[in-house]
Amino acid sequence: MTKAICMILALLFCAAANLRVCWTVGVGDETATGAYSLAACLRGLRAAEAAADELLERQGAPPGVTLRLRLALHPSQDARPISDFLLRHTEGVAAAEGCRADGVWLGCSPEGEDLAAALRRHIYQARPPGALTGHFASELRPEPVYTRAGRAVPAEALAARAFEAVPVIYTDGDGQLVEA
Repeated sequence: MTKAICMILALLFCAAANLRVCWTVGVGDETATGAYSLAACLRGLRAAEAAADELLERQGAPPGVTLRLRLALHPSQDARPISDFLLRHTEGVAAAEGCRADGVWLGCSPEGEDLAAALRRHIYQARPPGALTGHFASELRPEPVYTRAGRAVPAEALAARAFEAVPVIYTDGDGQLVEA
């Protein structure tokens, strides 16, 4: 009996020594996944507010942000998931996929539209006779961004813009360049 009580106490002390106070972030009825340190929550909230202010040119914090206390073994120190969650719940802000070519901003398309597929279609459709492959002469770098709602252009339009701005190199089966 004494050994059982000692074992239970040892397990409780071990759990208490490893559990950390942390926080969850919510907006309305939705809660972000994960448990975060208070510092990460505050950094994420400040980052989301600053991004929304910049995008909307007014105070743009999501309404009804709640922090709830809980215990976890390893609270995250990463503020990015929190700011991402909060920006997705901010009215007037939309998630998008932006595109850069050699550091030059080309624009963004709504999240969920496949920009890479649209770029491949444009290369394929403009392929000259005899060409088997084609690629952009500069690296196009799609990246997740946030924009003001309604500002993103369809992926096909952004691909057309990239196609006009960046030369495409076509090659034949022997690896020889093919004139476009």
